[in-house]
Amino acid sequence: MEATIKQWFDRTAKFAVVGARSRPELFGNSVIRFYIEQEMSVVPICDQEDTIEGLATVPDLASLPGSPQDYRLSIVLDPSETRAVLEEAHRLGIRQIWLEPGVDSPEALAYADQVGLPIIAGEYSVLLEGLMYA
Repeated sequence: MEATIKQWFDRTAKFAVVGARSRPELFGNSVIRFYIEQEMSVVPICDQEDTIEGLATVPDLASLPGSPQDYRLSIVLDPSETRAVLEEAHRLGIRQIWLEPGVDSPEALAYADQVGLPIIAGEYSVLLEGLMYA
């Protein structure tokens, strides 16, 4: 798992955050700010706001600029929404996915396993792991 996490923080990669929000006290905003502070290319995915931290949002994975499968996807949502995002990611060919702590559910993890989606999940956080590897 360590090698997978270390590889995640490739500065030439493109990132997207599902569940991004503009309110600084929310975790989705912290993840967006982390990628910005690391000077990584990031797109916030939010159908409720036009911009987050000065970045234009897109409403869903299919609306990502260019090819969705070129993105590494951070998910910061209620666990009840995670499986639907994983289904969309799988349909679009996104193969690098990070479920922030508390985002996974048994249903979502079972789906990822069933369709062979490689994910980082559990206690691993982009914010904490990024301190070591970014």
